[in-house]
Amino acid sequence: MRAMRRLGVDYRDRRLIGNLCMGQSFTVRIEGADSEAGIIGRGTTQGCPLSPLLFNIYIHELLNETLGNVTGGVATGGRLVQAIRFADDQAMTASSEEGLQRMMETLERTSEEYVRHAYKPKEDQSNDVYQRSTEEGVNLATKH
Repeated sequence: MRAMRRLGVDYRDRRLIGNLCMGQSFTVRIEGADSEAGIIGRGTTQGCPLSPLLFNIYIHELLNETLGNVTGGVATGGRLVQAIRFADDQAMTASSEEGLQRMMETLERTSEEYVRHAYKPKEDQSNDVYQRSTEEGVNLATKH
């Protein structure tokens, strides 16, 4: 949601998208019998038209941070191409295997940082309860 906030997406639209993507349930049908409902923690459902858009919003920010520190890529038409995206697919480009390996290692480190900041409290917030203020002015208390 932070990426959408930085892009200027209105909080009402972010809340709507969050409600669509969080806490969905599913069942599996095998030989005509449905399983018990399971919970999908987060993410879009298969075939959701928002999926490619949300992917591109988040991957754009991740790649800008990652590739800003990497000099590799493939020169095409006088431009350096480091990544190619289509819908929710991503390909990285480099002129050598070693360059691609460095790029992927940098991408992995940056991705781990994104996950660490998105899903875990900071070290100095390791008390039983911490609070944060949302844009709407609501304080949330979370136990961990």
